[in-house]
Amino acid sequence: MLTSKSNWLYLIILVPIVLFWLVLWQYAVNVPWFDDIDAFPETVAIWMKSNNWLERLTLLFRPNNEHRMFLGRLAAVLSYEFTGKLNIRTIILVANIQLMGIVFLFWKTFTRQKLAPIYFLPVLLFLLQPQYHLTSNWAITGWQHLSVLFWGFLTIYLLSKNNAKAFGGAIITMFVATFSMSNGLLFWFAGGILLALQQRFKLLFAWGAFMIIAIGLYFHGFDNSANGAGLDYLKAHPEESFFGFFTFLGGGFDFTPDLEIFKRAIIPTFMGFIAVSILAFLIFKLFFENSMQKWTKLEGRDTLFVIGCLLFVLFNAGIIALLRPRFGYFVMLVGNYKIYPALFLSLLYLLISFYGKTTTRLLNSILLFSLIFNVVSYAKYLPEVSNRKKNLLVCGFNQKYNQIGLAAEVNSLFAQRTEEVLGFLMNKKVFQFPVWLNESLVLKPFENTSQIMPIEIKKLAPATVSITNNSFEGSQKGLNGAYILLKSNERTYLIPTKSNPYMGRNPFKTSAGFTTIIPAKLIQKGNYEIGVYTKNQGQEQVFQTNQRVDIDF
Repeated sequence: MLTSKSNWLYLIILVPIVLFWLVLWQYAVNVPWFDDIDAFPETVAIWMKSNNWLERLTLLFRPNNEHRMFLGRLAAVLSYEFTGKLNIRTIILVANIQLMGIVFLFWKTFTRQKLAPIYFLPVLLFLLQPQYHLTSNWAITGWQHLSVLFWGFLTIYLLSKNNAKAFGGAIITMFVATFSMSNGLLFWFAGGILLALQQRFKLLFAWGAFMIIAIGLYFHGFDNSANGAGLDYLKAHPEESFFGFFTFLGGGFDFTPDLEIFKRAIIPTFMGFIAVSILAFLIFKLFFENSMQKWTKLEGRDTLFVIGCLLFVLFNAGIIALLRPRFGYFVMLVGNYKIYPALFLSLLYLLISFYGKTTTRLLNSILLFSLIFNVVSYAKYLPEVSNRKKNLLVCGFNQKYNQIGLAAEVNSLFAQRTEEVLGFLMNKKVFQFPVWLNESLVLKPFENTSQIMPIEIKKLAPATVSITNNSFEGSQKGLNGAYILLKSNERTYLIPTKSNPYMGRNPFKTSAGFTTIIPAKLIQKGNYEIGVYTKNQGQEQVFQTNQRVDIDF
């Protein structure tokens, strides 16, 4: 029977989940960004134009850059088939249901350890936070990373159950993981190690056969030549891969993202080294103190599940450290990879809590540490999440009225393809950009207003123009704030601004005014009048500046 005390405990455990979903609900927007175009709008457009079911099925397995993402393309198609619409926001929210599936698997294994429910809280506090908003709040990365993780972890969970029926299910879920993202292939190796630990050698042979089939299907007609450059870079800079492994795994402690990359990486690298050392100690103790027969028995399956998931995270970190430094060391801490260090912390904690000699005092200390970690993560990264929403909505406005804005340079092939795809879907009323401001007010000529706002224009470099104001007093939080308007006879561009940096000691205070950089490669050449659009708590105004700017680069 549930007591009043236990009810309160379960409510407390639900808080991180509810908070995570409130943030998703508030900041997910119906604007496709960059690689989203190919994965979702273009998939739906091709699907609509085709009556050939073989062509449609092939479309779902088509590579997207270095990956296949069957589930993501299927989600876009199902969205269209069931609603007649393509809504990127809905696709983002549905992708995160898979993250809740991971939480459920963790909870299932945790509850069998006979620990107080409150000690599950660190799993949620480490995992459910906004550091990886470029996965949780971006459609394509959500349907890549979250899909491969859920279906891969489900595979490991089924293998850990140690029965033939579960093995059959694991083969199915493993194929889903394989075609969700390229790193899903690593689960084949993690699963093979689990089968070896369980001494299920006949099934290990079958697993290997299915793995060969899956790899052959995945790479059929697939261009994977880009990874050769990564191996060449590794030979020239092996130290970056060595330290990158620890930096990547310690990425959850990246709380100084504004620093130069090698200074920024110091704390994550150190914390990654500490975490890996703790993991190595626990693995040694677990295998030294237990015979191999432990992993064939029911009581060892939860520990085996956690170890299998950790193996994947370690393999993934190794691959990233080997092949990605050529793009710049910052990739070790890039936002859409940060789901992996978050999972690493959660899984490491689960392994610690499962270890029989763990004390209540240690668990309480980790609980407090995870709470601080979560609070700092929200404080540091929530403004970034809010700012990204504003930028996406601005880009959507510019794409809608200027056929440019969604991560493509003017006159590029990608810009042309984006306009063709979105134009087709908008004409068919399958996709519409969200309306979040008074568009008629913004599109009116400036002579309709007599209000003046002073600005200063500086040309910082041949292709860089900055605009600054030192008098604006309005809030820049959320969608409120000042936006630059560039207006010609044919076009109206919207550009977000940021508050001028405050030079005093109060970290919660901002200076009057704003500043912005004109994104030259997203603006068609021409001579533009400059205006300012302001939005504040439902009040919207447009100001003249009596200044013009030439975009000629």
